[in-house]
Amino acid sequence: MLGTENFTLHDLPSGQVITSGEFAEFETAYSIFQQTQKHRDNVHAELMNATKPIIFVEGDYDIRYIHRAAHLLGYEDLLSSFVLKDGDGSGNLDKVWKYYNNPMSQTLLPNAVVLLYDCDVKKPNKTEDKISRYTVPLIEENPIKVGIENLFPSETIQRLESEEPQYIDFQAPSSRRERGVEVEIPESRSVNKSEKSNMCNWLCTHGERSDFTGFEPIFEMLQRFVSP
Repeated sequence: MLGTENFTLHDLPSGQVITSGEFAEFETAYSIFQQTQKHRDNVHAELMNATKPIIFVEGDYDIRYIHRAAHLLGYEDLLSSFVLKDGDGSGNLDKVWKYYNNPMSQTLLPNAVVLLYDCDVKKPNKTEDKISRYTVPLIEENPIKVGIENLFPSETIQRLESEEPQYIDFQAPSSRRERGVEVEIPESRSVNKSEKSNMCNWLCTHGERSDFTGFEPIFEMLQRFVSP
């Protein structure tokens, strides 16, 4: 019987021997291809089965916050015209755009598709026939600078820091010397990664209308989408 040491792999048509390192690179590339194809098939199946326009967002927290905002701001009827789906990160939203940003693929879509990015991704808003992408505008004065949590105002974050301080991480102002020049670094706040779910639960349970007014631009975009 042949052992693993008794055969070699050759590249065609050159006939050159493929090294183990090159084969490992091929395995990695093929694995990525398989994952991409599976993702594409899953997305396509969802789109084909949809009876309403689909909004892909970056994560599950986005879905929960948007539903709560719709309830508090009076947009439930508008939101009921769409289906919200967890796109599992901005990178996967990019893939959906790549899959369907061409005339041939768009002819297959039974409904419109909206890709909704968080403010920190900074993708340019664009519509190509049945597929659109929209980046939630950054609210500069709000304390949290990344993610959908940027939409919550200072008053909301202050209340969280008072009642549930474990949700918000704080970095005090500081300075550093850079090439002989003192650089001032302002204070910053961020959502603790381990507390994102708990913070979402708390705000969706205890949040008031004033906490969610920053979500208005999302619904204004959707309104234009259904009433161009």
